[in-house]
Amino acid sequence: MNSQLPFADANDSIHYCLVLMQKFNLRYLPIFESRHFRGIISTDDIIEEILTNGPLVPELANVEILTDGS
Repeated sequence: MNSQLPFADANDSIHYCLVLMQKFNLRYLPIFESRHFRGIISTDDIIEEILTNGPLVPELANVEILTDGS
């Protein structure tokens, strides 16, 4: 068993958090600032961020999102 838990710093980007979460197959990622626990970010938080503020990678800004609807 691995005792090393991946975590992000409060100053890390959302994109970096997503990369960590994908690499380690995580749904939740603890956030620390100066060795103090600040909270947890979830995949749902990242999805909400993308839907609210647009893509994390500027190159994807012009990609059309397809839906099953109309």
